[in-house]
Amino acid sequence: MNNKKVLTYYIILIVLICISIFTYKTYLNRKVIIEGDSMYPSIKNGDAIYINTLTHKFKTIERNTIVVFKHNNKTYCKRVIGLPNETISMKECNFYINGEQIITNSQIDRYLKVMKLWIQSGQTTPIDFGPLEIPSETKNGEDHYYVIGDYILSSEDSREFGPIPKSSIIGTSQKY
Repeated sequence: MNNKKVLTYYIILIVLICISIFTYKTYLNRKVIIEGDSMYPSIKNGDAIYINTLTHKFKTIERNTIVVFKHNNKTYCKRVIGLPNETISMKECNFYINGEQIITNSQIDRYLKVMKLWIQSGQTTPIDFGPLEIPSETKNGEDHYYVIGDYILSSEDSREFGPIPKSSIIGTSQKY
């Protein structure tokens, strides 16, 4: 009888361990292979990143968070720049949120410094945009986010397809 209790205990323990591993791999640490160079050099083509597919559903997504999302049946990896209910624009390689210049403290800022020198040398750039109001939950029932790739000259992002709805976000990564 005692052996049956021990065996039952080990079976339950093994099942709980398997459920824990499945939950961790499925929701808390999902591996995604990145295609393309729009997040270069933070994330390179072919790099594997790990995303949390659960916490963004319960927590507010912050500026500079890396998100993986679906848009038109394609998966993207970008950095959140604009938050719900903000007005975002870019003029002369500077981001503005609600009329105030911001520094993203990310790889994007490094590229913008190079682009400013490029513009000062007489070149033009198609990256300026806005102002654009980012919808908030109070307006249409769902928060939206403005996302941009770190390699801003080679990124298909919110400048082309607009703010993304929170429901399209698969997961987030804070590492980069």
